[in-house]
Amino acid sequence: MPEFIAILCMGCAALIGIACAVHYFWRLDIRRSLGYAAFAILVFCLFLLSGLWEENSRHSWGSLATIFVLIIVAAGAGVLFIRRILRKTGIFPGKDQ
Repeated sequence: MPEFIAILCMGCAALIGIACAVHYFWRLDIRRSLGYAAFAILVFCLFLLSGLWEENSRHSWGSLATIFVLIIVAAGAGVLFIRRILRKTGIFPGKDQ
């Protein structure tokens, strides 16, 4: 349980830090900044949870970079697909209503 709380606190700190950086540098509102920060943390956690990096040497990051890009593309497509479903059901307000 302490490990989960530690990971949760680090995730919250990273979310706030990335959101503040995006808000400052890109001049976005805070809701969009939090969304971009959450997406970045999601992609990083998916890469860590995949376990593909565990048995590799230091010099195999060239092949892992393509996997990381594929995770970014798949997570982006998943977010768009989930948003579309939530807009159709009326849970998430948007321009489809």
